[in-house]
Amino acid sequence: MYPETAGIPGPRDPGLTPYMIPWSSAVHRGGYRRVVAVTSAQSGKTDSMLDIIGARLDQKPA
Repeated sequence: MYPETAGIPGPRDPGLTPYMIPWSSAVHRGGYRRVVAVTSAQSGKTDSMLDIIGARLDQKPA
């Protein structure tokens, strides 16, 4: 959840950075040894990684 003081408050919407969705999906599937994303600054990388970490902790905690 983003706070009320954020530019777009409320729940996280991955659709705001649609170019990070395929990259996040490839990392989450785990079928690759290395996944590379070439992006610019402030392009949603941190939020995508937090989504991946949260999904991993929720679905595969061991």
